[in-house]
Amino acid sequence: MRESRFLNALLLILLLAWPALAAPPMQGGNWLQNGNFEGGFSQREAGEVVVANGWERWWQEGTEEQQDDGYLRRPEYKPDSSRAGGTQQKFFTNYATHNGGIYQRVSVPRGSKLTLTARAYVWSSEERDDYNRSDTPGNYAVMVGIDPTGGTNALAGTVVWSPGRMEYDHWMDLRVEATAQADAVTVFLRGTVEYRSKHNNSYWDDAVLTAVEPTPTRRPPTATPKPTATPTNTPTPTITPTPTDTPTPTVTPTPTSTPTPTPTPTPPVGSLCVLAYEDLDGDGQWDAEERLLAGRRIRLLDKEGNLLAEHVTDGQSEPYCFQGLAPGVYQLVKQTLVGGGTVSMQAAVVGGKRLTLNFGEQAPPTPTSEPTITPTPTPVSPLAAMGSSIYRMSGILVLILAASIAVGYTLIQQQL
Repeated sequence: MRESRFLNALLLILLLAWPALAAPPMQGGNWLQNGNFEGGFSQREAGEVVVANGWERWWQEGTEEQQDDGYLRRPEYKPDSSRAGGTQQKFFTNYATHNGGIYQRVSVPRGSKLTLTARAYVWSSEERDDYNRSDTPGNYAVMVGIDPTGGTNALAGTVVWSPGRMEYDHWMDLRVEATAQADAVTVFLRGTVEYRSKHNNSYWDDAVLTAVEPTPTRRPPTATPKPTATPTNTPTPTITPTPTDTPTPTVTPTPTSTPTPTPTPTPPVGSLCVLAYEDLDGDGQWDAEERLLAGRRIRLLDKEGNLLAEHVTDGQSEPYCFQGLAPGVYQLVKQTLVGGGTVSMQAAVVGGKRLTLNFGEQAPPTPTSEPTITPTPTPVSPLAAMGSSIYRMSGILVLILAASIAVGYTLIQQQL
C-alpha cells in the first residue's frame, strides 16, 4: 500500500514538472562570441587588419583596374575607443570605397527564430578631419544580415539584410530577423560607400543574436494505473455490435508542385571615366606627356538633361569614374571654372564595361607684333650714276653758256 502511494506521488511530480522540462532551453541571451567587442582583438594577415576575437573579416574585392582608381579596396580594421565607453570595431578606407565588414558563424537549433541587433556609427568626410563632424560624405550605408543556411559569402542571395541606413555622426540601432534553416547560421556587419571621400569610417558595438527554439511536439507520458484484484464472479457477456458498412474512401487529388520562381538577374552596370588635358599635338588623344588640367567641372546628365553627378578636376587624380551607371545614353558637360566656356559630349554606357572620355584643350596662339618695315635703298648701277652726274653737269654748262651770251650781247651794244 505504501509502495502504491509512493509511486502515485512520484508520478504526480513528473506530470507537474513536464511543461518546464519540455520548454526551449534558450529563450534569450546572446549567442555571439565577443559581441560587445570587449574580448580582445588580434592581427590577421597584415598589420592594418586587426579584428575582434571570435569574428572574421570580409570585403568585396574589385578588379585591379577598379582598385587602381580607388574603388572596392580592402578596408583597414582597427579597435577603437573614441566613440563611446569601452572598445568598438572600426573599419575604414581613405580616398577609396569599400564594401565589407566582419562576420561570425554560430551553431543554433534548426528552425529557431533569430533576431540580430547591432549599433553602428558612420563618419564620412571629404575635407574636414574632425571625426565628430562629417563634411561632404561619400554616401556611406550600414546594415546587418543573417544567412540562415550558414554560408559565409556576404554577397550570396541567401543573406537576409536589414534596410541600409545612410546617416552620420550618431549611433544607429540596426535589426534583422530570420529563421534558421540549418544547424548553424552566419551573421554579418556591413558597411558600403559609393564615393572616394578622404575619410570613410564605420564603428560597431553591442552585436547581439537571440534564438528561440521551435516548440517541441512531444507529449507527456500517460500514467498506467496499477491493476486491482477483481472478484471471480462470472463476467456478464457483452453484446457484439452489428458491424456498419465501411464508407468507400474518396480519392485525394495529388497536389501539383509549385514551380520555384527563378530570380530575375540584375542587369550589370557600367562606368564613365573622364579627364581634362592640354592637347599639345592637337590629335584629340591624351598622351602621358600631356598635362592634366585642374579646375574643370564635369557634370553627368541623363538623356533628359537631369543632373546625376559632377566632378571638379584637380589635375592629379584623374581619370575620374562615375560608377554604377545603368546601360543607356548619358551627356557629359565640361565647364572651365575660370574664363567660362563649356563643351559637351554624349556617351553610351554598356553593362559591365568602362568607357573613358578625354576633354582636350589647345592653348591659344601667342600674339606677335607686326614688324616695322624699313625702306631699303634701291641700288644704283654705275651707268645710271654716270648719267645722273652728266645730267647735273649739263645743267651747270647751260647756265654758264647763258651767262656768256648775255655778257657778249652787252659788249656788242656798247661798241655800237
